[in-house]
Amino acid sequence: MVNNNKQEVLLTFDDGPTSYLLDILSILKQENVQAIFFWQSNLIHDGESRWKDVLNQGHHIGTHAHSHPKLPEQTYEEQLYEIQFSKERLEALIGKTITQFRPPNGLYNEDTLTIAEKLGLDLILWQVASWDWMHEKSSEYIVKNVVDYTSAGDIVLLHELPQTVEVLRELIRTLKNKDFQFVKPHAPLRLINRGHQKENK
Repeated sequence: MVNNNKQEVLLTFDDGPTSYLLDILSILKQENVQAIFFWQSNLIHDGESRWKDVLNQGHHIGTHAHSHPKLPEQTYEEQLYEIQFSKERLEALIGKTITQFRPPNGLYNEDTLTIAEKLGLDLILWQVASWDWMHEKSSEYIVKNVVDYTSAGDIVLLHELPQTVEVLRELIRTLKNKDFQFVKPHAPLRLINRGHQKENK
């Protein structure tokens, strides 16, 4: 659990698994940082094995729904399929219970909350958006967006993108230089009532 009374921060990565995952894992391992990866089950392919590296390094895997829809625009039944199918597919892949869920775009409604509770999922949002998906050609802004706005107890939103890989080590070391500690992603993290910066991704 992120402790607001300490200079603790938690990194999270959305929209995987991608081809950039192994580079991210390498940097996190070298910097002794653990994170949560929120995966879309439609990006998982037959023979997918990278999850082993994720779990072996102490990271968590959560669901980001199946196909990244805007959940509040869906019916209850459509939301249930998106979330439950993704949860079950990820569990079949890694052989562990999925307990963490991040709704795409950070958007949810009462149906989403009901389904998450029914499926035993903690809904995890964020407080600091890196906006890394916007800065493909100006990656220095990714570090600035995180470092300038991170406070004790915050969860940081990143994505599995090449520009994120490019600046990840600098981002981590800059936060360390500001005396932040990287908390381990122990479940449950019940942070649904904390504010977050919305993104369109």
